[in-house]
Amino acid sequence: MHEWVNNSPYKVYFENPVRAALERGETVHFDIQPHFEPHAAAPYAVEVWARTKSGTVIVEHRTILTPGMSHLPMPPVLRHPAAGLPVPPNQKR
Repeated sequence: MHEWVNNSPYKVYFENPVRAALERGETVHFDIQPHFEPHAAAPYAVEVWARTKSGTVIVEHRTILTPGMSHLPMPPVLRHPAAGLPVPPNQKR
């Protein structure tokens, strides 16, 4: 599993280029948008892009599949009594 995580498409196509730019002293702007199936605990894909402050593209806008955990069900949530927002059970008030 360790080898797969270190060579995952997300790490290879997004994390590694961003890290290299940061190590060169670049300022990096990026965005990550996860895509979930209904009731999934983990995304099946992430939409990403990254560029330097000067506008140099580090990672072109792309969608990267994230297989492995996306089949796990979403943990049960409770409603926050004040705002009606979902709250994980371990944060119950």
